[in-house]
Amino acid sequence: NGQITFAPGQKFPGTGTITGINAGPGLAGGGNSGVVPLRVANAGITNAMLQNPSLSVNAGFGLIGGGSVPLGSATSLGLDTTQVPLLNAGTNTFNGNQTINNGNVNITNNGSFLPLTVQSSSTFGTWLELQNTSAGGKTWAILSAGGTNAEQAGNLGITNFTGTSNIFLEGNVKANTLSVNNDISMSSNPHMTFSGFLIGNLGNFPLGGFFIPDRNITITRVMASENSPGSGCSTTAQAVIMNPFQDLIEVDLGNGQSLADSGQISVAVSAGTKLFIGGFAASGCSIFGGSPSDVMVNVEYVMQ
Repeated sequence: NGQITFAPGQKFPGTGTITGINAGPGLAGGGNSGVVPLRVANAGITNAMLQNPSLSVNAGFGLIGGGSVPLGSATSLGLDTTQVPLLNAGTNTFNGNQTINNGNVNITNNGSFLPLTVQSSSTFGTWLELQNTSAGGKTWAILSAGGTNAEQAGNLGITNFTGTSNIFLEGNVKANTLSVNNDISMSSNPHMTFSGFLIGNLGNFPLGGFFIPDRNITITRVMASENSPGSGCSTTAQAVIMNPFQDLIEVDLGNGQSLADSGQISVAVSAGTKLFIGGFAASGCSIFGGSPSDVMVNVEYVMQ
């Protein structure tokens, strides 16, 4: 202990006698002769002997606890339940958006019939979106419609947002339609209908009857026949279809001719139209006993 001071020109030869070396705090050993050993005491170095006797542990995001920790002591860190729900708890509540990159979500629940519930209070609806980003892939959405949605509240929709690949379940819908309010579009290849009208014996006045179709029809052919042309008929007798008293179709029977054919025609007639189907004799035919007899008008048509 102490300092050795040399006068100018003096030097320490490396030998001599020391008074002694005492072990300071945390050390053991010492002495006053020979080799004097010093070692760390068996009790060790206490915190009080250190310049920095403790360290600080700061809790990161989602953690609580930490603080100043004396050397040799311990501290605890825990999950902040207001930020990160306990992942092994029975019920977890997440606020904000949750993103899982390159991972999977597996749900296994053998005790509930509702392992997955998606809920929102949007008046437009609640969407569950399925995206495929590969070549040719599309985005599909399953919609539970809300009150302001055009599909009306409570209806289920599946759509890929193109307007052409949409399915909306909203009660009993008609085939090939998207809404209960849509009319069904129907097409068919209807069979031809053949109707015969026996006009009878023609005098000077038109003779026949009325025909009113219940549905739209297209008349495709008209044929007229007679048993006898009658006496005095120098020109023609005529079979006509009128709407009413306005000629739609006219077929002429020549003098002595027993059959006349309009050929293929196309005359549209709306449902409910009153048609007069009849015939009359040409001028010169006798009204008594010599008029064209047993005149028959045959009409072919298809329903639309």
